[in-house]
Amino acid sequence: TYTPTVPLPFDTTVTVAVDGCDYAAQCISGASYTFTVRSPLLVTNVVGSGVITRTPALASYPVGTPVTVTATADPGWTFASWSGTSSGTAPSLGLVLDQDHVITATFAQDQYQIITATDGNGSGSVNVEPAQPTYLYGDVITLTATADPGATFAGWTGAVVGAANPVTLTVTGNQAVTATFTANEYALDLTVTGTGTGGVDVAPAQTTYRYNTALTLTATAAPGSTFAGWSGDRTASEPQLNLTITDHLHLTAAFTLDYYTLTVKITDDNDQPAPENRVTVTPAANAAGYMYGEVATLTAVPAPGWLFQGWRDAVEGNQPSTTLTVEGDATVTAVFVPIYYTLTVEAVDDTDAPTTNGAVLISPPQNAAGYRYGELAIVSATSAATGWRFVNWQGVVSSINAVTTFTVTESGVATAHFTDKIYSLTTIISDEAGGTIVAAPAPPYSFGQQITLTVVPTAGWAFVGWSGDLIGTANPATIELNDHKVVTATVERIAYTVQVGVLGGQGTPGGTVTMTPAPGPFYYGDRVTLTATPDPGYQFVKWVVEPEMAESVAAAVQGFDPTNPQIEVAVTSSATYLAEFAAVGPLDRSVFLPIVVTE
Repeated sequence: TYTPTVPLPFDTTVTVAVDGCDYAAQCISGASYTFTVRSPLLVTNVVGSGVITRTPALASYPVGTPVTVTATADPGWTFASWSGTSSGTAPSLGLVLDQDHVITATFAQDQYQIITATDGNGSGSVNVEPAQPTYLYGDVITLTATADPGATFAGWTGAVVGAANPVTLTVTGNQAVTATFTANEYALDLTVTGTGTGGVDVAPAQTTYRYNTALTLTATAAPGSTFAGWSGDRTASEPQLNLTITDHLHLTAAFTLDYYTLTVKITDDNDQPAPENRVTVTPAANAAGYMYGEVATLTAVPAPGWLFQGWRDAVEGNQPSTTLTVEGDATVTAVFVPIYYTLTVEAVDDTDAPTTNGAVLISPPQNAAGYRYGELAIVSATSAATGWRFVNWQGVVSSINAVTTFTVTESGVATAHFTDKIYSLTTIISDEAGGTIVAAPAPPYSFGQQITLTVVPTAGWAFVGWSGDLIGTANPATIELNDHKVVTATVERIAYTVQVGVLGGQGTPGGTVTMTPAPGPFYYGDRVTLTATPDPGYQFVKWVVEPEMAESVAAAVQGFDPTNPQIEVAVTSSATYLAEFAAVGPLDRSVFLPIVVTE
C-alpha cells in the first residue's frame, strides 16, 4: 500500500518507485508505478421528498468547477435546508469543486388546513371526516353538509363543486369549501268555508314564509255570521290563531250564518192584544229564522171595523206596508184602532116619506163615539095607527121582522117601512103538465120585497119565457113587489127525432131497418118499435146508437138489448139507431163415418 505523505492534488498523475519485500519475503526492486488522482466528488442526499438538480450536470467535475445545486420539493413538501460540506436555507446552493462535497437537502412535509364555511339564506353545518387540525398532501377527506330545519343544502363551491352530499376531497393544499344552504319557503293555504261569510287577516302578509316565522291569523266574521273554528293542520275555536311556520300549512276558517227571530205583535191603541187583525210577513221565516240582511216585508191587514194606525218598535211609520232589514232579533208592533159607526132609525110610508104611523127604536143607546164594528144592536118597529102595519127594515138592516138584532158593520140609517096596503103575487104556468113555478121566499110579501121566481120544467118540456108583469127568458128571474103582480110562465113540449139506418161499410148494406110509428116527431115517453131484417146470406149483429148517451138512456128505461133485431125504445132524446149486418160464411159439410175393424 502506498500512502502519500502529503495530499495529492486532484486531476494529477503520480509515479511511484517501489523497492521492498512483503511479509512472505517476496521482494520487489526497482518497480515503478503511475497513479492518476481522481476529480473531486459531489455527493447529494435527500431527506424527505424532493429532487436535487446540478448545474452543470456532469458525470465528473474538473477540480475548481463551480456547480449550483437546486432543491425542488415534491408536491406536499417544502425545502428546509442544506447540510453537509455546505449549508444554507435557500433552495439553490453554489459550490466550487475544489474538494469533495457531500451535501444533504432536507425537505419538510407540508401541513394543510381545510377551511369550511356556509353560505346562502338558509343555515346548516359541514362535517369533515376525519376531523384534524391539518392534513397532509394526498389525504382523502369526506365532507358532509347537514341542513338545519327549514333549510335545504344547495351545493358546494370552492375546492369542491357540485351538489353531491356527502363528497370526498383529496388534499392538495390549503383549501376552502363552502356549503350553500337555502331557506325553505312554505306556503300557507287558507280556505274559508261554511254557511256564513268572513275573512282572515294574516300578519305578516306574505306569499311564502321561512321556517320558524311567527304568524298571527285573525278570523273576522262578516255581519250576520259567526266564526265557527279552525280546522286542517291546526284546530282551534278562538278567532285569533298564533302559530310558527315549520312546514306547508293548510288551514280552514269556518263561518256559520246567523239567524234572527222576528216577533210581530198586534195591539190596539191601548196596547191591548187585537187578534182580529193580522200582519203578513214575506218571505216567511224558515225554521231557523231570518238571515242577516234579509229584507222582510210587513203588511198590516186590518179586520173589518178596524183601521191600521202605525208601526212601533223595530220599524216606524203609518203606511200599511213597510220593510225591515234584519240585522238581529227584532220585535215589530202593529197598532190598530177600532172604527166607530153612527146609526139612526126612521119610519117611512109606501112613498118613502116620513110617517108618524109607526114608531122605531134602537138599543142599546148609541154612545158618544158610536157603535163598535161587530157590536149587536136591536131595532124595534111598532105600528102607531089603526090600519097600518110594519112591512120591513131597509138600509143598514134588511129584515121583515119588526124586532131585529143585527151586527153593526157600517154607519147608516135603519129605515122601517109601514103601510096600510096589502100586496100579492099571482103566478100562472101555460100548461100545468109542463112544470111548476117556485117562488122564494114564500108569501106573505111586503112592499118592495124582491121575489125570485124559478120555472122547473117537467121532463120533455122546455121553458120558453115570461109574460105579464115579468118579461124575459131568464130562469130564475127576480121581481119587485111594489104593486099587485101577475106573472105567466110559458112552457112547451120538446119534439125529438128518431132516425134509423144501416151501419155503413164496403159492399151491400146487408139488410133493412123499419120503424113503427114513423116518421115522428116524437115526444118524451113515446115508444117506437125498431126492426132489423137481414138480406139473404147476412145475419144481424147488433144495434149502434148515436149519440152513445142515448143507448145508456134506453137501457135504463127498458133494458135495451143491442143484439135483439127487434127492440122497443122509449123516447128520451133525439137519437139515431144503426143496424149492423154481417155476411154468413159457408157451411161445414164434413161427414164422419164409423170405421169397424175386424180381425
